[in-house]
Amino acid sequence: VNVSLAMQSQVGTQELAVIGLVLAGASHAVIAHVHGRGSATPDVCESRRSLDVAILSISGSNLPTLDLATVTQCEAACCQNPACIGWTYTPSLRQGCSKYGCCFLKSGSEKALQEHVKNDPGYTSGCIGFNCTSGSPTPPPIAPPTTPAPTLPYKYLTPMFTSRRPFASIPGSTLRDPTTAVFDPETNSWHVYCTFVKGKVGAGGYPGVIWHWSLRNVTRWDDPTKLWRSEGAVINASGGTNFDASGVFTPGIVRECVSGSCTWYLFYGGVPSQSSAHAENVGVAIAASPWGPFKRWSGNPVFRRTDPGTTWCAGGEAARVDEIKASIVGGLKYFAVKSTCTNFTALPILYSPVNQSSWGPPYHAATAPAVSPMFPSTETCSFKGFEEPTLYTAADNFLHFLGHNHGSCGQVATAGGSIYSHFISRNKSINSWEKAAVFNLNGMEPVPVPSAGDGVFGAEIDDQWIDFPGYELVVSNVTMVWSN
Repeated sequence: VNVSLAMQSQVGTQELAVIGLVLAGASHAVIAHVHGRGSATPDVCESRRSLDVAILSISGSNLPTLDLATVTQCEAACCQNPACIGWTYTPSLRQGCSKYGCCFLKSGSEKALQEHVKNDPGYTSGCIGFNCTSGSPTPPPIAPPTTPAPTLPYKYLTPMFTSRRPFASIPGSTLRDPTTAVFDPETNSWHVYCTFVKGKVGAGGYPGVIWHWSLRNVTRWDDPTKLWRSEGAVINASGGTNFDASGVFTPGIVRECVSGSCTWYLFYGGVPSQSSAHAENVGVAIAASPWGPFKRWSGNPVFRRTDPGTTWCAGGEAARVDEIKASIVGGLKYFAVKSTCTNFTALPILYSPVNQSSWGPPYHAATAPAVSPMFPSTETCSFKGFEEPTLYTAADNFLHFLGHNHGSCGQVATAGGSIYSHFISRNKSINSWEKAAVFNLNGMEPVPVPSAGDGVFGAEIDDQWIDFPGYELVVSNVTMVWSN
């Protein structure tokens, strides 16, 4: 398994359709035989904790569901149960686990587990193959990335979450993939957009609509004394044969004001059907008010999975493009876009407005000094790449790039946690980076809030970020910590 992953280069191969825990044909696959449970020297499997992967219900093999607070507790519970060979954890609450989080333990055969593994955001899964005799799990050694981060010869700042509180939810439904918060100077209000899927908690975003939340008559978006208001859907699936006919999701937002008049550019992913291929492209809708009406641009989609910037993927096109973040670096406007290949590797590519004086369309692949993809997959855990490509400037006066690792990183994460890759540009250049140590953020896919309130990344950010653990929107408080 590790040899196969190591052979993936920057371009990867479409034949290696490795998704989450599904690795068919390997004698020691990720869901592997458990040898020597309780022995002093067990033959450990190749198991990893895999993020965004679930082991589905298996008839006759579901052990009692537990209400536990962390991934580690769930893993330990499986270790301590002789019948358990696999587990799945989610912080999303439901009947039978309504206080902390849901831990689903599985018995049965390796084959049954492999047949019931599914790529599913919000879940963490694993198998058991470590020594249980001590009463606490001892995970097997984990191979580091191909190019491990050296100790940098200078101090820099890394974000660390301290607390969080919910600010928007719709009971019985899913809120996910929120934008950053953006301020409207014309109405003295703040705005967040997200994916909304009705009637199911923990759903993927593909059948979604773009939902709007507002906070009125305030200057601080994180004011705990004020209540956010649900404003309803602002973009729905278009129907017909359009690229966004079946669902819209994963929005991005940027505001542009000229001479006191503001324009809002709302980006969104779209799919023509609910096919498992998830052939996603990105469109933009434009409005003179954060409340809309948002009008789709006539030249949509603006970012296509067949664009030149995606040619690093084997076959010359990506499976999907999404997660749009407007950014300014070196005085130039860019859009950082996640491009995901059919082998599940996701890397950030860069676009620019054709007219650098505006954030409006049309757009093209960014030219020098920009490089796409910004980093090779060999710089990431398990060669899977990044989600949520984010640029910002910290108080250390360096330009930072953060990327939530796409799929399993092979490193221990806390409950609902995400391992982040971290790169630093000391000269604040878009193409000059040094690799910093990876770190853990206790959340789903946290999104910073640019301090300017316009949705433009690359400059300073607030100490409060937006996330969606439990499929509701939360404010996550962040402290910047100096490296040793």
